[in-house]
Amino acid sequence: MTRVREIMSRRPIVAAADTPARDVVDMLYEHDIRHVPVVRDGSVVGVVSDRDLRNLIDPRDVGTVSVEGLLEIQRRPISEMMSSDVVSVTQDSDITKAAELMVDHGVGSVLVIDSRTNHLEGIVSYTDILKHLFEFRADRDS
Repeated sequence: MTRVREIMSRRPIVAAADTPARDVVDMLYEHDIRHVPVVRDGSVVGVVSDRDLRNLIDPRDVGTVSVEGLLEIQRRPISEMMSSDVVSVTQDSDITKAAELMVDHGVGSVLVIDSRTNHLEGIVSYTDILKHLFEFRADRDS
């Protein structure tokens, strides 16, 4: 049985709750990631994905929203756009549990949170799980 701690990313890129949305979009592109945990005073308060920020990324919106309107959206704090319903596991969780939660909730990642402190310990994405499965199969086939 593989535990989350074995495949999680230990130092995920995070955003403070008051970070402007545009800065989070920059983080997504700069680090080639799709999910950013949102923290306040060291505790997880939400998560934002590239899907949540589609209006900031999608150029088709330029025709329906004024340039000033888009700039205003981009200046808003990420806490206004994040999901506060965080799907999470602990480091001791089995990766099957993490995968089940992703499927059940329709999300591409789960946060790894210390259940006592609510502090972020890592993140597991569907890519992490797929990489593990491919490595497991390669080890079995060799």
